[in-house]
Amino acid sequence: MRMQSLLIGAAVAAAVVLPARADDASWVTGSWQSYEAHKLKLDNIVGNVKVDVKDGGPMVIQVSGLKDRVQAVHVYAKNDTLSVDADQVDTVWDWKNWFNFSTSYRRKPDQLAIRIAVPRGSAVSVDTSGNVTIGNTNGPLHFDVTGYTNSTVGDVSEAHLSMSGSGKLTVGNVAGTADIDSAGSGDIKLGGAGKLKADIAGSGSVTVGKIAGPADIDIAGSGNFSAASVNGRVSASIAGSGSVTIADGVADPLHIDIMGSGNVSFGGMAVNPKIEAYGSGSVKIKAYRGTLDNEGMSKVSIGQ
Repeated sequence: MRMQSLLIGAAVAAAVVLPARADDASWVTGSWQSYEAHKLKLDNIVGNVKVDVKDGGPMVIQVSGLKDRVQAVHVYAKNDTLSVDADQVDTVWDWKNWFNFSTSYRRKPDQLAIRIAVPRGSAVSVDTSGNVTIGNTNGPLHFDVTGYTNSTVGDVSEAHLSMSGSGKLTVGNVAGTADIDSAGSGDIKLGGAGKLKADIAGSGSVTVGKIAGPADIDIAGSGNFSAASVNGRVSASIAGSGSVTIADGVADPLHIDIMGSGNVSFGGMAVNPKIEAYGSGSVKIKAYRGTLDNEGMSKVSIGQ
């Protein structure tokens, strides 16, 4: 109730479009708009976005920024989804700018500011090259980074994360499955996950806290994966010079496949570990029980 009152007050105060800075008359502050929806979709947004979480009520949104940037943003609700998208300009697919080597036409995150409040449990889908801050929605999350980002998300029920650019994406605890696809040089960090699947192609890194269930990690390139612990089946595959490090836990069973100079280090208890490693890489396992199946030429060490 308090949140709704604050938002209503903010909407009244922002009802008149005013310049945000005296030195930039083209900056406008939009009025708050209300929509009945339980899903939020942000598409092609290059800007600074803040998504607050409230206990109920409609979604509300305010769009501010340089006048031409605000005019390029479209906000509409359909099928219980609030969609916020921007006209595509200055992208590599924009033929009008193929030979424009200046940076004056390019969109910059600090030229657009979007403030949204959503009910707790809302599903959020983001496709961005900007900076996004999202609270603890405790709902499903889809987050796709296609350029540079420095974004933070709170706790969610499940997460599908894709990064083909650079920068940093930090997510809190994922109650269910965390599905990660990294194809750039960015860093993805998770507080923890129920179970995890990570595909890393490139030089990016994925860092996770405690994984309550199984984990599947596939690295092609020089990327890195690390986790505090795991409890369940673990499959680690490396083609290249990447690395997988899991500090503790029980891997039941543990399967490792290395082709190249990659390295795997597991600091917990491995059950019936199976290792297929060819190249100059290495495998380190603190302890195991059951049967060790080791094939290949890479160095394998057991114990401290």
